Amino acid sequence: MASRSTTAWKRTKPPFLLIPQALNIRDASGTVSRLIALVKAAAAEVDQAPVLIIIDTLNRSFGDGSENSDEDMREFIMPVIA
Repeated sequence: MASRSTTAWKRTKPPFLLIPQALNIRDASGTVSRLIALVKAAAAEVDQAPVLIIIDTLNRSFGDGSENSDEDMREFIMPVIA
């Protein structure tokens, strides 16, 4: 039998969506659009807007770009903040 605190946590915890694969955010072929669609679908399913999106790690979601290149970093950041 679950403790009262465990039961309360399950009742009040926010929904959580995990995408267990690396996404190339710099890929112009629609990766960001697919990510946005996944987030919107998950939000609609739980009837709650997302409050936090974590992209972990930069290296795994950066494709063939260089983390030291201002231009490559701009290509990464612009879709994320849009």
